[in-house]
This record gives sequence, structure tokens and C-alpha cells, in this order.
Amino acid sequence: MTFYWISNAIAIVCILCLFGLGWVLSRRCRNFGTLNITLTAVLVALSIVFTNVIGYNLKIFGIQIALGNFVIFLIGMLMGPLVGVVGGLIGDSVGSLINISGTYHVNFLLVKILFGFCGSLVFLGKGNKFLMLKVFGLFIFVCGLQIWILNPIGLYSMNGWKSVWITLIPSAPRKGITWLVQSLVYPTLAINSFKILWQLYKRSSYASSTVWAFKNDNLFDNKKQQVLVKLPLSIEPKQQLSPKNVNDKVEKI
Repeated sequence: MTFYWISNAIAIVCILCLFGLGWVLSRRCRNFGTLNITLTAVLVALSIVFTNVIGYNLKIFGIQIALGNFVIFLIGMLMGPLVGVVGGLIGDSVGSLINISGTYHVNFLLVKILFGFCGSLVFLGKGNKFLMLKVFGLFIFVCGLQIWILNPIGLYSMNGWKSVWITLIPSAPRKGITWLVQSLVYPTLAINSFKILWQLYKRSSYASSTVWAFKNDNLFDNKKQQVLVKLPLSIEPKQQLSPKNVNDKVEKI
């Protein structure tokens, strides 16, 4: 029982740290407009439906799949770390009210928040190089952390830390397959969904500077950007008229 409370306390501290870090990193993208708020609300609602209505009815080798996790990742990827953390918080809180069963552990909330926060790390730096590699790598990391550490502690911490390891070893093959499937399916869905949302913003007149993913501009337009850089070099400067040339033209008139 002591291990249960200690692990909950550690999870709460981690959540507070992620929230504070998200607040600092999002200092340039806190101007939330109508489109950003509406889209975030829709994505949070979809994550709740995908996880609690669809996802928990789909099982891979007897293990439930929280399909809405890729949507939470997508929120952070698009809107930034602060919105990703808040989206994960709301998604897990509402989802827990829908499918509440057994003893609740804060680790389950921490998992959702990690998906939202890590999604924002895709566009943490400048440029969009290695976009797919970063998305797949972050999903492999978060899914592995969820399957091998956070979920086992959340499920079996009531019986002490020994029960966590006892139950983890027999289910290792199933968890490994689930980790592989999630690491392939989730990033594929997130990348394709992000491209669709990017087209939505591109065609609208909404200021993209308020969106975390577009703060560096020229997303998915590397070839176009190179043309725009080379274009001024091919344009010759306009010929300046000297006083003599001006007099010649006046005499011709």
C-alpha cells in the first residue's frame, strides 16, 4: 500500500513538472484564437471516443489498445506542449468517468500527458528535418514507457512493487508485440492526420504564427523554399539612368 501512494506522489510531481515546462516552452504560442480552441476541443473529444468507445473494445493478444493516444500526441504536435498537456489531462479525466473500474492510479493520467507533451517535441527546434524519424522515435519511447513501466505500476502497485515484476515477466511477449504494433500504427496515423490539418490551416486566412507547428514556416515546402531563395539571384538589378542618358532621351523626344 505504501508503494501505491509513493508511486502516485511521484507521478503527480512529474505531471507538475511537465505542465511548468510546457508553460515555459509555449510562451510564444499562447495567443489562442477561435480556430485553435475549436480544433483542440474536437481532437480531445475524438481522443476520448477512440480510447474509451473504440480502443478498449479492440484487443491485441488480450491487451487493450488506447487508440486515442495518437490524437493526444497530435494535439501536442500541432498546438504545443502546454495545450498537449492540458489535452491529455482533460482526455484522461473525462475518459476515467466513462470507464472507471478498479483502483485509479495517477500513472494513467501521466501517460496521456506524456503523449501530448512529447508530440510537441517534434517541432521544438527550428526547421522540419527528420520529421518522420522524430515522430516514430517519440512514439517508440512513450509507448515503451507506458507498456513496460507506467501501466504495470498503475495496475499492480496496490499489492507492492514485487507484484509488478511478477506479473510483468509472464506477459512480456504479449507486451512486446503490443509495443511493436503501437509504434507502427500510432505514428502513421499521427503523421497523416497532421498533414490533413496542415492543409486546413494553409487554406484558411488564420494567422499561422499562433500555431506551435507553424512557428518556423515553410512546413513540407523545402523544395519551394530553395526556389524562393535562388530566385533573387537570377534577377538583374534595374539599370540606373545617368544624367547623360536622360538628356539623350529628352533630345529624341
